[in-house]
Amino acid sequence: MEGDAPDTAAAHYKPASPSQDACVYNSCYCEENIWKLCEYIKNHDQYPLEECYAVFISNERKMIPIWKQQARPGDGPVTWDYHVVLLHVSMGTEESLPRRIPASRLEIPR
Repeated sequence: MEGDAPDTAAAHYKPASPSQDACVYNSCYCEENIWKLCEYIKNHDQYPLEECYAVFISNERKMIPIWKQQARPGDGPVTWDYHVVLLHVSMGTEESLPRRIPASRLEIPR
């Protein structure tokens, strides 16, 4: 069925990121963390780097609340002036999902 395609694709998707232990991570340097993640993806040939985008999130007030950050234990947000995440857009599907946010305390989707 046509409506089942995204669910099937999502069920077989392997995250375009290393295990948590293998991640290069520098606190408060989200742009460098995403650069290193792109480097990992390029070197491991799991997905074409052309399917990956570094997305800069900001606004005029330079106040971006983001929850579940390592910089703040608990349920409250951390307010950054900007943040960078990796977006993987698979050429095989129309679905676009954020794949990795290194500073997050959330589990890597499997």
